[in-house]
Amino acid sequence: MDSRYVVLYGDAGVGKSTIVEKLTGLKGLSSDSNQSFTRVSKAFDTFDNQLEICDTPGINSLKDRFNQNIHVAHALNHRPVSSILIIVKASQRMESVVEKVSQLTFRFLPEDLPEDLVSVCVTHMDEVKWDKNLLVQTLEEHTGITRAVTSELNTRGRDLQADILKVCVKDPVSMNIDSDLFLKLFDFSNSHGKVMRDVRRETNKFELRKKQFFEIRAQACWSENEKRDMTFEFQAWMLEEIARAQKRVSEKNNFDFNGPEVEYQAGHIANMTTQLKKILQDVRIDAMKYHKNLNSGFRKCPHCNEIWAKVEGCDGSTTCGNRVSADMKWDHWSGGVFANFAFVWDTRTTRLNVKKRPADEDEKVDSVKLRNKNSKQRNWKNINWNQGSARGCGGSVTWAQMATVPVPKEFQVVDISTEDVPMLEEEHLPKYREHFNLCLEKINKMSLKG
Repeated sequence: MDSRYVVLYGDAGVGKSTIVEKLTGLKGLSSDSNQSFTRVSKAFDTFDNQLEICDTPGINSLKDRFNQNIHVAHALNHRPVSSILIIVKASQRMESVVEKVSQLTFRFLPEDLPEDLVSVCVTHMDEVKWDKNLLVQTLEEHTGITRAVTSELNTRGRDLQADILKVCVKDPVSMNIDSDLFLKLFDFSNSHGKVMRDVRRETNKFELRKKQFFEIRAQACWSENEKRDMTFEFQAWMLEEIARAQKRVSEKNNFDFNGPEVEYQAGHIANMTTQLKKILQDVRIDAMKYHKNLNSGFRKCPHCNEIWAKVEGCDGSTTCGNRVSADMKWDHWSGGVFANFAFVWDTRTTRLNVKKRPADEDEKVDSVKLRNKNSKQRNWKNINWNQGSARGCGGSVTWAQMATVPVPKEFQVVDISTEDVPMLEEEHLPKYREHFNLCLEKINKMSLKG
């Protein structure tokens, strides 16, 4: 039977090399300091060849973080992975460990990566008095990780290996980390004070906008439908703000994404983007309750290709664009057209202003089309099916026979990913990819030590 391949991943000084020593019987691999003793990734066979364990440099190393993380990527590309074992050191507060795991997993989970592939190993467990079952339960509740291993000073290598084998997935996964995925997985920005202050300003501003939005939306003046539309539009606006934040930080710090600093410039932008997306995640999760109400289906007019949703009426015949009945116009509802909100950030008062743009029915439809032309936002209209003044093309249609179409993108609640926003300007990507590939090519083939 082939050995399982496990990659150790975590900060410097948490005990990754010590775990390798336990599993292999080798000595002199670890260090007592908090500095990274491991500079390159090294693979080792355990004593009975059931595991191939790969030790990697600490991802928080202070020196040459880009190249050290290149070595971690190299380790993940070495062969199909049975487990990515996140190593964290026990501390007096279990919450600190859980927060660290959450931070690492958020950074390190591509959307298509099986959740079971990532497990946790908590070292130095002899220094705390934790119940392992409680630890596993807490990790699952706060991070979604259901597999955990613990290690103490006196844990035997054979026992540790048996525990690690239990958290390995049945079907190993090929990671295939390229330059784009590398930006998603690793934080390799340097400690340049001015850049970090600019990034902190952007993240603080983003957090404040989200907080104020939830406060504004909670006001009694909004109907449930207005809250729904406001949430989707705020989410789209915040995604645009991420791109603007990237541009501001790049311009303030003269980033050209070229030359010897390309990796650190890319690292700062990638790190900031990850932080901003984490803040935005709360808005997306909150939007899920509205998304559930949109499953009645959108359908296309066979005559003019306008797309509609049915909120009232039957599945029978009508005409394209019939407006809502008078009974549906209640509670400041938009009358069948999605509400159009404007979001303005006042830099002087640091306040978010939200305004529903006043317009009659005709102006709203024109406004939707104009926004679609200028900023590629939606032109979807939530028209009800009932008798009334005709709108749309007026052609005869039967709801049950109309072609269905996917739910509009702005109503889809998906996992956060770097595809939400451009990580780098398109013109800079070839230069960065070339630099990444050259660095990866310089690394020798992974050596295996028994």
